[in-house]
Amino acid sequence: MSAALAPLRHRPFRHLFIGTTANLLGTGVATIALAFAVLDATGSVGSLGLVVGAYSLTSILFLLYGGVLADRLPRGPLLVGSSVVSAASQAVIAALVLTHSAAVPVLMALAAVNGAASSCYQPAAQALLPQTVPAESRRAALALSRIASSSAMIVGASLGGVLVAAIGPGWGLAVDAASFALAAASFALIRVQAAPPAPSPGLVHELRVGWREFTSRSWVWVIVVAFCFLNAGSTASFAVLGPAVADTTGIGRSGWGLVVAAGSLGAVAGGVLSLSW
Repeated sequence: MSAALAPLRHRPFRHLFIGTTANLLGTGVATIALAFAVLDATGSVGSLGLVVGAYSLTSILFLLYGGVLADRLPRGPLLVGSSVVSAASQAVIAALVLTHSAAVPVLMALAAVNGAASSCYQPAAQALLPQTVPAESRRAALALSRIASSSAMIVGASLGGVLVAAIGPGWGLAVDAASFALAAASFALIRVQAAPPAPSPGLVHELRVGWREFTSRSWVWVIVVAFCFLNAGSTASFAVLGPAVADTTGIGRSGWGLVVAAGSLGAVAGGVLSLSW
C-alpha cells in the first residue's frame, strides 16, 4: 500500500490530486442539484433535457480544441483558467436559483459555458499528470487519481442528494462553485518543468491529422460510435428522466443521489485492481 501511495510524496502531484478531487466532488453535487433546480423552476423534463444537452454539446464540440490547447499552452494555468470559469458560471447559476430568477435560456447558456470549460480541463489534467511524478510512479499515480476521482463522484452525488433534500438545490450549486474555486487555488500551486513546445504546422492541420489517425483505426471509431449511442441513452435516462422519476416515486431526492453514486462503485473497484495489477 505504501508503494500505491508513493505519488503523494511529490508536491506537484498532491496539488493536482487535491484540485482534481475537489473539482469532481463538486461536479457530483451539481449533477444532482442542477437537475432538481431546473425541475423546481420549470416543472418540465424537456427543459432539463435542454440544459443537460447544452452542457453536453459544448463539452463535445470543444474537446478537440481543448486537447490542442493542452499541447500549446502551459497546462497548470490552463487548469486554473478553466476552473475559474466553471466556478463563476456555477456561482451565477446558484444565485439565480436561490433568488428564483432562473430562466431556461440563461441556464442553457451558463451550462454551455461550463461544458466548454470542462473540455479544456480534462485534456490538460490528463497531460499534466505524468509531469508531476517520476516515470516509475506514473502508473500508480494514474490509478490513485482514478480511485480518488470516482470516490469523489460517489461522495459528491450522495452529498448532493442530501443537500437538495435538506436545504434546496441552489445551495448544492453553491457548493459546486466553491469546489471549483478550491480546485483553481490548488492548481495554481503546481510547479513542474515546462515541456519544450513541439513545432506545429497549425491548428487546422493538427485537427486534420488527428482525424486521419482516428478514422484509420477501425477498432477505435467503432468503439466511439457504439459509446455515442450508449452515452445518449445513459444521459437521457440518468441525467434527465431519473430525477423526474425520483420526484414522483418513493425514491426521493436523497435516494436519487445514492442511485447516481452507486454508478461509480465499479470504477473505484477497477482502480483498486489496477493498483494491485
